[in-house]
Amino acid sequence: MIGYAEERVDNMMRFSEISPDDFHDVQTIFNENLAYARLENRKLPLTRQAFTEEFLNPETISYMYRDETGPIAIIDYLPRHPVDHSTWIGLFIVVARYHHQGIGTAIYQEFHQHCLKNEPVIRLAVLPNNPIGRLFWERVGFTFERMSTSNTKQVVEVFVKRQDD
Repeated sequence: MIGYAEERVDNMMRFSEISPDDFHDVQTIFNENLAYARLENRKLPLTRQAFTEEFLNPETISYMYRDETGPIAIIDYLPRHPVDHSTWIGLFIVVARYHHQGIGTAIYQEFHQHCLKNEPVIRLAVLPNNPIGRLFWERVGFTFERMSTSNTKQVVEVFVKRQDD
């Protein structure tokens, strides 16, 4: 894998690859972001099977970001999309109490530096009724590319970041 799991971001925060032991922590993050879960039409609580399919599958890499208080973010990404061969961020969710403090930006930048800095093209999908998500991704350098339909049959806005931008 990446070799970044367990590396300290600073003296108090870190990433680790999600494991079966993180089931409860993933539940906690979604439960603290119920508005986002509703936007996604996500069924909560997650079943063990849904958790395994989303976060422990061999196609994507999933990280939990923690600080001394516990889990605060999840990042799930697909290193190589089977159709366009670019890297796709499938999920980036930060516990709601940390929103609008710059913490999500710092977490994303650290993740990008350690996992994505050599990727020429990175894509992600934003739900059209998620203006906060759209603004976040624009602030970290992504631009709107096109409309599409997600694997869950939702209309999404595809954003892209090219390293030469």
